[in-house]
Order: sequence, then C-alpha cells, then structure tokens
Amino acid sequence: MPTKHSWITRQAGILLPVSSLPSKYGMGSLGKAAKDWVDFLAAARQGFWQVLPMGPTGFGNSPYQSFSAFAGEPLYIDLDILAEDGLISEKRLKKAQWGEDPGRVDYDTVRQEREPILRKAFENFKKQKALARFRKENAAWLEDYALFMALKSAHQGRPWSQWDEGVRLREPAAMKKARKELAKEIDYYVFTQYLFFQQWGKLKKYANKKGVSIIGDMPIYVSGDSADVWANPAQFQLDENNVPINTRMVLEKGLRLFGSSRSGRADFEATVQLYRNHPEVLDYLTALVDSVNEARQISDISAAFEADIRK
Repeated sequence: MPTKHSWITRQAGILLPVSSLPSKYGMGSLGKAAKDWVDFLAAARQGFWQVLPMGPTGFGNSPYQSFSAFAGEPLYIDLDILAEDGLISEKRLKKAQWGEDPGRVDYDTVRQEREPILRKAFENFKKQKALARFRKENAAWLEDYALFMALKSAHQGRPWSQWDEGVRLREPAAMKKARKELAKEIDYYVFTQYLFFQQWGKLKKYANKKGVSIIGDMPIYVSGDSADVWANPAQFQLDENNVPINTRMVLEKGLRLFGSSRSGRADFEATVQLYRNHPEVLDYLTALVDSVNEARQISDISAAFEADIRK
C-alpha cells in the first residue's frame, strides 16, 4: 500500500527527465519504462518524481523554449502503446533508425522518424467522438496551438515573426483561409495532443496510486516563438507589427558582445540565451557584423556565437 502524505510530511524524490528514460525508440516516453521508474521510486520510498518541462521543445530542442505553455511534447508519446492499440504496426517500428548513440538523444533523428509514424497513427485512428470531446474541452488553447503548428510547418519551421503578414498579424481573412487550407494539418496536431494527454493522464494516475507525486518546473517566460505570444499579442510587449519591443535591447547587447574580445563566457552564454528568445535578430546581426570594419578582429567570437545559436 502506498504511504499517504500531507504537505507537511517530509519527503524525498528524484529528478529524471522523461527523455532520459530507457527506450529502444531514441528517447524516453510515457509508457512502460515510465511506470517501471514509478515502481522503483515507490519501492525506494520516494514521494516525488521531478520532471523537466513537458511542452513541445522549440529552438535548440530546449524544454524551456516551448512552442506552447499548455501543449505536451509529441515525442513523449509511447509508440508501443500505439502498436497495442492497433494504430501502428510493430514491423513499422522496427524499420526506423533512432540514432547511433543509445546514451544520447538525437532529437533531429527521433523527430524525423517519429513524424511519419504518428501521421500513420492519425490515419488509422477511429475514436472520433473521444477526439472531438478532448478538442472541445481544451479549445481555449488547443485550437490556437494546432493552427500555429500547422502554419509553422507551412512556413518551413520559421519563427512566426517571419511568416506571411496576414497570418503573422492574424488578419481575419488570412486566418479563415489558413484554417480552411490547413484543416487536415490542424486535425493532426490536435490528434497528437490527444495521444499525449491520454498517456500522460494514465501515467499520472498510476504514479499517484503508488504514492508518488509528479512535480516539475516550467519556463519563467513563455517563448517568443510560441502559439501563446502569436495568439495573444496584446498581452506581450510587441509593436504594431507584432515584433518584440525589447529586441533592440537584445541587439544592442549582442553588438557590445561582438565588439569586445574581452567578453566573459558568462556574458556570452547569457547573450546566446537572449538570442534564442529572439531568433529573428540573428540573421540581421550576422549581416551587420560582416560590414563592420573590425570584422577580422571579431571573427572568432562571432563564429563561435553563431555556432552556439544555431546548434
């Protein structure tokens, strides 16, 4: 029997990102390995499993740069559960390549391999009533997220600040056209959230029955390149063109960094993080640096800076 705890009971726990769970599919998921981990925690009398943010990873595959403050990461969907539910075949799973190093997550490879598998599951899915109910219950954030992801795919993954003006500014005619033309893509992204929250809900219930609470942190700020900012521009510091007002501050700090070979590593990393929040500035800054007379003197740090940003 699990031990009953109150908030004044002294407890212990362990931090383990879901992505670090063992898996034959490139990264951890919400399936059997997660339940095995819960069993271990319960046996070790640990009351908490701390996870990292569970949102869809954005720039740099960082859980702190998420495309949504509400959505779940589709890469965490357990593929064995999909096979058990008849949505995909085990033969298809065995054909996929998941990276060369089982000790590290190759996000690009995992994403490339899982995408067609999830789309096949979408084609085979039949529980439309359950999906419609989930969609209605989560409409407040889900519709904007699904449209955002469909538009991002249509714009080759570029930040929304670089999309066509009509959808970037959410003009009614452009939005209506996008919803019509991208209807199937929107449905697909709704479906991936349905799968995530179905599996996540069952895992959380299992953990709680074992006396284990799942806790975690979340990003202090929402990502600039997110459905949240795109869909709610009035709630953020954007100008009339929906461009972040504080970009100038980031740019000026970046220019000071580029112009000084004496900048410390701490400043370098802090500025890299700032640019991850404002990726639309990087191309402009790189072009600007090329025209600076002292470009030769700062080429080493600028190359390192760009490599750190784009990796």
